[in-house]
Amino acid sequence: MTSKPGTNQHFPGFSTRLRSALPALQWLRSYDQTRLRGDVVAGITLAADLLPAGLPDASLANLHTPCER
Repeated sequence: MTSKPGTNQHFPGFSTRLRSALPALQWLRSYDQTRLRGDVVAGITLAADLLPAGLPDASLANLHTPCER
């Protein structure tokens, strides 16, 4: 049985299923790296805002927060 180079005989359509399950893989190919710095700053800012907001929710669920000892 011959197949195209780069295809997997055991998992036909695997790359198609992977791309449909993880659409960010296609998006990353066309990502403009000049925007990376701003995206990283935005991600850090968002994390700094949302993580402290989640601490009271963790205490309601009887989970230990980093502030507790």
